[in-house]
Amino acid sequence: IREHVIAIEDAFVNSQEWTLSRSVPELKVGIVGNLASGKSALVHRYLTGTYVQEESPEGGRFKKEIVIDGQSYLLLIRDEGGPPEAQFAMWVDAVIFVFSLEDEISFQTVY
Repeated sequence: IREHVIAIEDAFVNSQEWTLSRSVPELKVGIVGNLASGKSALVHRYLTGTYVQEESPEGGRFKKEIVIDGQSYLLLIRDEGGPPEAQFAMWVDAVIFVFSLEDEISFQTVY
């Protein structure tokens, strides 16, 4: 099932709805950390301004148009639900490592 979900997400990521336009530069950010470390909550808070405590075990793909120094960018966010796939390193421009202050194992995992 996980492979089917990844295939569907990859199709979505490569669709026009995901990329807006090739004239808008993309910034690709990967979010990595243990389950229940707060990755999904962090992404949701950034995208919507609201807090939700539930963590998605599947991770997710998100997008947001942002402006930096007057330049528009399409921010593509990939929240990894488990260990990143091999192509993850080739996809990302930056990685955010997330861990819980209440769980030392979550820190050791990203360390």
